[in-house]
Amino acid sequence: MKKFLILLLLISIFIGQHVYADNKQSLNTFRINISDVPTGGSSQNNSGLSDGVVTAIALGSAFGGLGILSGIGYYFYKNSKGLQSGCVCGQKCPYQTIDSKTFSDILANKKKYTYLMKASEKSVINSNYYYLVIPDTEIKTNTFNIVFFELPKTNSSNINFRIIQASKPYKTEKNIPNLDSNIFTNPKSKDVKKIPTYTKELNADNGFLIKNGTISDLTNNVATISTQNLSNKNSQTYAIIVEFWAQN
Repeated sequence: MKKFLILLLLISIFIGQHVYADNKQSLNTFRINISDVPTGGSSQNNSGLSDGVVTAIALGSAFGGLGILSGIGYYFYKNSKGLQSGCVCGQKCPYQTIDSKTFSDILANKKKYTYLMKASEKSVINSNYYYLVIPDTEIKTNTFNIVFFELPKTNSSNINFRIIQASKPYKTEKNIPNLDSNIFTNPKSKDVKKIPTYTKELNADNGFLIKNGTISDLTNNVATISTQNLSNKNSQTYAIIVEFWAQN
């Protein structure tokens, strides 16, 4: 049995190294189809995006949570054994938070994203805020999607946040949504922590979920937001806006 587990780990490491070897992961907050990724060779291409800022490719894992080879993957392996990993973005090059002006520009130019626009209805434009933007994304049944991102730099020792999740209608069971998003710190270590939140709005029929929380451990500036679809019948489409602001 021990030999089998070692073999499984070696296979997972090999696949993880191979899958994440792509050097065109990006700081861009929007995933672009692989076919749209321009070839290298110049700092600017016909798409108007620099070669270094072209894609955050969604990657699958052959071994569910184990294949991610990080603390966050192991967390789901231990706590949600029925789930498999879906897309994993920004694992090597985390997404960046943006300021309010850039956020406003994105909303003005990305109206084709139905659920992102829906989430923006609940969002606040504030010059003191930073934003993480995850546009319309598909999640299959019984899977979890993960986005690695860098926490905004502030002069405060604590950062407040508000997760605004917009989607198609979803189901709840005992007030627990089957489409749920959470933030984790230290995602690549054994000390991964799920940040406690309290629910501000749970509107399953209209596809909204809004949660607030505070991050008090800023020793590691890389965090993740994970969305899980507990439904075993229906895939989902969702978008997320996370607002961050320094705690006074």
